[in-house]
Amino acid sequence: MDSELKNIIFYIVKCITGCMMVFILSWLFDYREISWAIISTMLVISPDSREAPHLALTRIKANIIGGLASLLFLVILPPGLIAICLALSFTILSCFFLKIMPGSKSAVAAVIIIMLHGMDGEQSHFWETTLLRVLSVIAGCVIGLLITYLFHWKVHFGKSEGGEESGEG
Repeated sequence: MDSELKNIIFYIVKCITGCMMVFILSWLFDYREISWAIISTMLVISPDSREAPHLALTRIKANIIGGLASLLFLVILPPGLIAICLALSFTILSCFFLKIMPGSKSAVAAVIIIMLHGMDGEQSHFWETTLLRVLSVIAGCVIGLLITYLFHWKVHFGKSEGGEESGEG
């Protein structure tokens, strides 16, 4: 089997594992709003095996920035176009200045996931739902990171200083 096909199959297995983990954890914790956690998990998992661990960490850092920006702009402005645009701008600029632009795409998705709640007209339990979305994004990121490290443990940590495989494992 060629290398590209192996990577695609590996990516499919990682995505299915992430989806299963979200479903199992949501069942264990009786949490029904799983879509945001699944989306965040998939945004952290990378199809490129070589850069997966580094990219996963970069995306999580960026998602944290997106989550914090969302909360900041929801505190100072009513939910809507202006708040979303400012949070998006702040998130992208923060990613740029912190040199984590490869994670900006998932950070922008986190901003939208978190901030759209205020746009649906449902204002009861606004902060509870918003914070649950932030936690869902974080949980999805952690699940994606866990899967990345589990699947890439040997690739990332199994090499010695000289780049050769260690005998442990």
